[in-house]
Amino acid sequence: MSRPRGRAGWQGFWILLLWMVTARSSSADFVSVREAFGQLPFVAATRGMLGDTMEKRHDLISKAKEGVEDVQAQATSAFQSLPIPAVPYGEIMASVHEGGLLSVLRGFHWVGKGTGKQLNWSRQGGGYRPLDLEGSEPDHCLPGYSQLTQLRRGPLTRNIDRVNRELASAVVNALSQDGWEKVTEKDEIKVWIRDAATVHTGRFPEGVGPTKLTGPTKFLCVRAIGIIDSPLPQVYDLFRSNEFVREYNEYCQECEDVGFIDPATKVTWATSKPFFPFSSRDFVTRSHYRRLRDGSLVLATMSEQLPCADFQERGLSDEYVRMDMTLGGYVLRPIDGGRKTEFQMLSLANPGGALDSTVGAMMLKVCVATGPIGLIQSVRRLAPQVAGYRKGQASKAVTMS
Repeated sequence: MSRPRGRAGWQGFWILLLWMVTARSSSADFVSVREAFGQLPFVAATRGMLGDTMEKRHDLISKAKEGVEDVQAQATSAFQSLPIPAVPYGEIMASVHEGGLLSVLRGFHWVGKGTGKQLNWSRQGGGYRPLDLEGSEPDHCLPGYSQLTQLRRGPLTRNIDRVNRELASAVVNALSQDGWEKVTEKDEIKVWIRDAATVHTGRFPEGVGPTKLTGPTKFLCVRAIGIIDSPLPQVYDLFRSNEFVREYNEYCQECEDVGFIDPATKVTWATSKPFFPFSSRDFVTRSHYRRLRDGSLVLATMSEQLPCADFQERGLSDEYVRMDMTLGGYVLRPIDGGRKTEFQMLSLANPGGALDSTVGAMMLKVCVATGPIGLIQSVRRLAPQVAGYRKGQASKAVTMS
């Protein structure tokens, strides 16, 4: 080391030497304090408590896992020991293996809600769920809705949410009832009927809804179910507008929107083709679209008492007989991982005129065996075509832009 020169140089040398001694001393002191602190009784106790806490935590987690496994085993055993009622417990148990403990607990909840209500089960997401409106929401999916097309006056514009929920509930409850009589099955499409008097069609404010059925009736409520080999969105697209109605409903002659009640509800005027010797029927229906919490979709319909004289005047037929749709609808549920759709339909109608008679009711009973089957077959055929049609529309729009 070269010898520092001058007063300034010696000052720098002593400052550097002082810093080196202080730093080394501070480092040694820090180590000593840290070791002394670690030996204090309360520090050691704290470390011991933390260690015990971690061990207890691991023990609790292990016991919780064992408890869950015990509950699942007990629940499975309980299901297997139950008598065989109308609810398909065998199918529910199959879902337990897919859905685990959650499926078991849901099954207990639904069975425990009461034996008076027949549950309509459908496989969904590894479990079986009954049709249930709890947690459902209106599906704002309707093309053509705007402030200009919304109805502004009259009874239909009041109590909208309550009426729509009551309507959807009536459809779901009717499909969930027991006591249906099976009348036919074809192409894996099943059709059932029941007396219309046994169906609760909902309670609505004055001026809203169809003419109520009172006392014994000669009409039948029809229910059908089939599987569509298309995803739910493709099937649903058939029913969001009037674009395809005449293709899946062979009896439809005309179909026009009267107006919209809200973004999920519209009123439609439609007519049926005349068939000798009966005149063409026209009917005005409220259609409400609703999404259930499990992803299923409900389209619930009923008649509204609107004259729609201007529609009749420009219609294709010279005269119409008003038909009352007391209650109707579709329920679409995704199955097979969303690749297919379970399609249910419900229909309860008073055709009016000469068909509102014993002879007319007998003729309609014959139609019951073929109408729902034809409808579901048409939906099976059209759903893939609609998907291709939409893709073509989108490609054309991109090209034009």
